[in-house]
Amino acid sequence: RRCAMLARAPIASEFAVAGAPRVDLRARGRAPAVVPRASAPRGSTQTHATSSTTRIDVASPDDVRALMPRTVDRARLVAQVSARAAPAPPAETPPSAFVLWCRGNWGYFAALQTVALIGASYNGRLARKRRLEIADINDKLRAMMAKYEGKLGSMDDDDSGPASDALAAAKAALVAGDFDAAAGKFSEAKAIAQKHGDASGTLSGAKGTATALMRAGQLRAAVAELESVVDLAVSEGDSSVYGMLGDAHTDLAELGKAGAYYDKCLAMD
Repeated sequence: RRCAMLARAPIASEFAVAGAPRVDLRARGRAPAVVPRASAPRGSTQTHATSSTTRIDVASPDDVRALMPRTVDRARLVAQVSARAAPAPPAETPPSAFVLWCRGNWGYFAALQTVALIGASYNGRLARKRRLEIADINDKLRAMMAKYEGKLGSMDDDDSGPASDALAAAKAALVAGDFDAAAGKFSEAKAIAQKHGDASGTLSGAKGTATALMRAGQLRAAVAELESVVDLAVSEGDSSVYGMLGDAHTDLAELGKAGAYYDKCLAMD
C-alpha cells in the first residue's frame, strides 16, 4: 500500500511556463514535464507579464494529478528516466595544422591570397595577349602561304654560279640529316659566292646555313646568320629572309618580333 501511495505521489506541485508550454521545474531531477495549455484550468492562477517580463502560469491540482503515473511500473520508469545523466556531447574534431597556422598567421595568409590573385590575373592577361599574338601570326602565315604556295621548298635550285657545286653538296648533307656538316658546307658556299661577288649565291649560302642551324636547334645562331644578309636581301628583293627570321623568332617564343618580320616580308611583295 505504501508503494502504491508513493507511486501515485504527485510529480510536482508547481509548473513554470515560458512561452506556449508549461514546464515542471520541480520534477524528478528537474526533468521538464509539459502540460498542454488548450485552455486555462479551473482554479488556476495566471500571471500576464508586460513586454519586458516573462509570463508564468501556476497549474491547478487537476493538472498535477493528470501527470501522475497510473501504475507502479510507470512510476519506476519515470524515476529511472529522470535519474539518468545527460549524454556527453560529441567530441570535437581537432583542427588541422593548416587551420591552426591560418588562425595564428591570418595576416600573412591574407597577403598570400592577395599575391596569388594578382598572379592569376596577370597570367590570365598574359595568356590572352599571347593568344592574340598567335592568332595574328597565323593570319600572316596564311597570307604568306597563299602568295608563295608554288615557291615553297624551292631554295635556289637553278644556281649556276661559282658556288653551285658547294651548294649542291651542302643541300645533300642537309637532306641526309647531317645538320652540322650541312651548316659548314653552306658557309663555305657563302664564302665562295662572296669572293666572286655573287649576291644570289651569298643569299643561298646564308639561308642554307640558317636552315641547318634551325634544324639543329641553334636558333640564336640562325637569327644572327640571317640578320647578316638582311640588307643584301632587301637590295635583291628577296623577302624570304624576313620570313625565315619570323619563323626563328616564333620558335623562340618571341611572337612580337616574329610578327614584325612577317609584316616586313609581306610588305616587300
